[in-house]
Amino acid sequence: MTIKILKSSSINFEGVNYNDRKINKGSGELLTMKNFPSHINQYSNQQEVRNYLKLISSRSKTKSPQFHAVLSTRYRDNSKDELNQIAKEWLSEMGYKNQPYLIVFHNDTDNNHVHIVSTRVDKTTGKKINDSYEKFKAQKALKTALINLNLQDRHSEEELLKKLLNYNYSNFSQLKLLLKENSFSLIEKDHKVIVQKSNGFKQDITSEIQFRPGDGNKRKQLKAILNKYKDTYSNKVFKIIDDRDVKEWQKERQAKIKTDYYSELQNFLKVRFGLEIIFHKSENNKPFGYTVIDHKNKTIWKGSELMKLNELFLFTDIEIKKKDFERLNNFNITDDEKKSLLIDYFRSKGVPIEGFMLYEKSKSYTEEAAEIISNSTSSEGVFINENQFFVGTLKEAAQSIISEIDKSMEELLDPTYINSDEWEIGKKKAMNKTKNKNKRW
Repeated sequence: MTIKILKSSSINFEGVNYNDRKINKGSGELLTMKNFPSHINQYSNQQEVRNYLKLISSRSKTKSPQFHAVLSTRYRDNSKDELNQIAKEWLSEMGYKNQPYLIVFHNDTDNNHVHIVSTRVDKTTGKKINDSYEKFKAQKALKTALINLNLQDRHSEEELLKKLLNYNYSNFSQLKLLLKENSFSLIEKDHKVIVQKSNGFKQDITSEIQFRPGDGNKRKQLKAILNKYKDTYSNKVFKIIDDRDVKEWQKERQAKIKTDYYSELQNFLKVRFGLEIIFHKSENNKPFGYTVIDHKNKTIWKGSELMKLNELFLFTDIEIKKKDFERLNNFNITDDEKKSLLIDYFRSKGVPIEGFMLYEKSKSYTEEAAEIISNSTSSEGVFINENQFFVGTLKEAAQSIISEIDKSMEELLDPTYINSDEWEIGKKKAMNKTKNKNKRW
């Protein structure tokens, strides 16, 4: 995660205008608008917002009153709601808690990010907020914000490592895998076992390694769990390819392309029982075995001790880009009608999607959105809260609307929120593709 304060000499708060254009295009969404007077709110146009910020800033002689920052996460590592909370906590640490500010989510790049706009002039005192060593303060404030929100482990590397070493592992390979999954690397040097991390952390754990086999009764319980749910949840495994960090000339060699395998069964076991399944791959990236990390009971199991690989999983030839897979993960599909519509759309865009790749995750709908969906009896359709995926009560009606809005479907699939009161406004905008200069924030 990164935070960057943008250089800007704007006295007209062009950052507000920039984010307003993003919102009008459908690639931006206002998440928070705080500490403005009641007559300036999400219904106000961008000029009214800028005028208010300029009015406050006019009390000071500062030539650069606009405070404009970008908080960005790697790909989709953090949701827009998490970024919103982090941004508010970060502003508080930076001394902007009581300042008027906007937080706008952008969905037009591979990386989730929010733009933050405020004024450097204190609205109470009229004095400029201290910006000495601002870049350094920004990084420190971000680290503190993550800790305050429990989004970063409060424990030091030493404490985390101590917890991992208390797991039950029966051999060196299992320990090495466990550490790798937690961003530690393990090396043997001069008859010593050293654990290190990319941030410079290094520790000798030679005397702390204790091989302990898992409990036999627990193994029987895990075998029963796998047996019970392998036929309930799809065990069809598909391949995920991540080449986003690979340069074009490197793709031919395949060396740096990351691959992974996933299934609905894996997702269920991890969420429900804390069982993490890690596949072992050969040089051609085809899985030949697997390990189960039981985080609940702190035990690592060789997969074949529980069930043979080909008995538990069925490997398919389906491949999907990591970027597309992350988009799919934004959706919480609850019925075949919505699943079918989503499959048709992605296939029309050249993305190979099968039904077993779409499955119910967490209950992500708000009560309000859930009520809208359950009570809908018309053929006009509704927006699902978190992912703004357009669905219709009648599939034919929804498909006809999709064909009419054409390119606007890309916007509808982006994870932006339109609440029930804005449904008619949102539908009209998508259908007519018009730009409303006074679009409410």
